[in-house]
Amino acid sequence: MSKRYRITFEGVLARDAVERCLNGIPLGAEARPTRPTRPAQLVLERERRATMLLREGRTHQVRRMIRALGGEVASLHRDRFRALELPEDLEPDAWRSPEPEERALLLSESSL
Repeated sequence: MSKRYRITFEGVLARDAVERCLNGIPLGAEARPTRPTRPAQLVLERERRATMLLREGRTHQVRRMIRALGGEVASLHRDRFRALELPEDLEPDAWRSPEPEERALLLSESSL
C-alpha cells in the first residue's frame, strides 16, 4: 500500500469495519454518489486507535471512511508514503528534500 495513516477516533466503528474497508466504501455526497474507494486495509489496534493503509488519496478520504463506519476522526497522522517512512521529527505541514537514498526508495518499483 502507498500511504499509512495513524488514526485516533471517537465513537464505535461498525463490527464489519475491517471487511468493509477491504471491499471498498462508497463515499457519496447526498447529491453526488461516488464509486467505492479502492480496497484499504484497516487495522484496529486498541480502543479508538487504528491504522489505515491506502493506495488512493481522495479529499478527506480517511475521515470520510471512518465516518461511514460510525466513528469520527479525532487525530490523523500520515507516517508513510510508498515504502518511505516519514521522519518522526518532521513537524506537521513541514517538508524537507529527500536524501539520495530516500529518493531512490521513492522511485523504486518495489515501492509502487
